Amino acid sequence: MKTYFKVFLAFIVVFSISQNVWGETKTTYQLEELKWLSGSWLDHPKQNKVFETIWSPIRGDAMVGTTRVVWQGQLAYYEMLTMRQEATGIYYRFDYYDKKSGFKLTDTNRFKLTRLSHQKAVFEHVTSKDELTLEINRDGRLQGAWLDKSKPGSKPKTGYRLKKLTENEIK
Repeated sequence: MKTYFKVFLAFIVVFSISQNVWGETKTTYQLEELKWLSGSWLDHPKQNKVFETIWSPIRGDAMVGTTRVVWQGQLAYYEMLTMRQEATGIYYRFDYYDKKSGFKLTDTNRFKLTRLSHQKAVFEHVTSKDELTLEINRDGRLQGAWLDKSKPGSKPKTGYRLKKLTENEIK
């Protein structure tokens, strides 16, 4: 009986340590852990569409950024992005403008960081069941998608795959 208990206890300790190393069970995060987002990210232009996101370095308790989409040589829409360290966690918010509906400022575009590992940051919508996943891959790419968590196995509603630009690639 003691042997089983020791094995069980050892398993729990090893599992807890491994989870903390990968960041999956951590409940508080520091904005500094997301500094890898800083820089310019660009989707490969296709069919006259360019998708670009630029994140500034962390200053104080926030990172700010912009996203723009150019379609057939015209600005289709842009977003103002903020990532802030608050008392209850890290929050990602975007406010956007498009030609059809104009500028939208709303708290419904607010997401909280819920999981972070060396390759992936997951932000969940504060008031709905949607999930915004930002994932950095080892090849230096950033991938994002909206997922409807209320429908297990559902496919992303929208998504993008951006490549982080090097200093030589920024024009």
